[in-house]
Amino acid sequence: MGQTTFDREVERLLRAFRRRRPMRAQSLIVTMLGDVASVHGGVIWLGSLIAALEPFGVAERLTRTSVFRLNKDGWIDLKRRGRRSYVQFSTHGRREYDRTASRIYAASRPAWDGNWTLVLARDVPRARSYAFRKALGWVGYGELTTGLYAHPSADRRTLIDLLDELELQDAVVVMSAQTPELASQHRLTARIQAAWRLPVLARSIRAARGAVVGIRGAHPRNSRLSALASAGSRHSGRTARHGVAWQCGVGADLPFVSGGRAQVA
Repeated sequence: MGQTTFDREVERLLRAFRRRRPMRAQSLIVTMLGDVASVHGGVIWLGSLIAALEPFGVAERLTRTSVFRLNKDGWIDLKRRGRRSYVQFSTHGRREYDRTASRIYAASRPAWDGNWTLVLARDVPRARSYAFRKALGWVGYGELTTGLYAHPSADRRTLIDLLDELELQDAVVVMSAQTPELASQHRLTARIQAAWRLPVLARSIRAARGAVVGIRGAHPRNSRLSALASAGSRHSGRTARHGVAWQCGVGADLPFVSGGRAQVA
């Protein structure tokens, strides 16, 4: 039997994914656990995960290495049952994913009121600085300059929970700021472009939207297809700076940033 239009569109999407460099296997595993496995009990056999990632061009060895690193970083737990290993989110990984998902799945985003949340992190111990930067990135903060992180529409409760979890409440200073002067806004534009990598994000969003339109057009009533389209779109958003700008809406909410709404439309 020949390939249907649906089959061809899915294969086109997979080919495009396999051409990506670098191959972000860890991010894809997080997507699979959060968007797929979580609605089916939250646990997946490592062999099934390897088979699921193979069509994306992720080799077995890379999958095993990525699982090991995610486990070492505290993102996932590995459980042995006989000769089989099963993968699931750790408590930390589940919290990190839920923080991200709450932004991605939000039905709407409040209009930006012009206020910034700033986190000055000069006193974070070096041994914990990588985990701290990564955690802030997942919830939408960009690093404006060394040790200074910013978010245009931050959820303070999320930030407080994150600092409590990492036990860094006394290592940072949290502030609010505004940039009402037009000259300041223009100077800040370049920093925002770099901190959130807006041009890269815009290309990722356009590519993801193109893939969604293509496969929905091939079979618009196929529920499995819709799930694949949504997962692919979300994963593409995450892989640009771990989805920082996608999650916090930076490209759409900041009126003085060229490369925002116009670039991703």
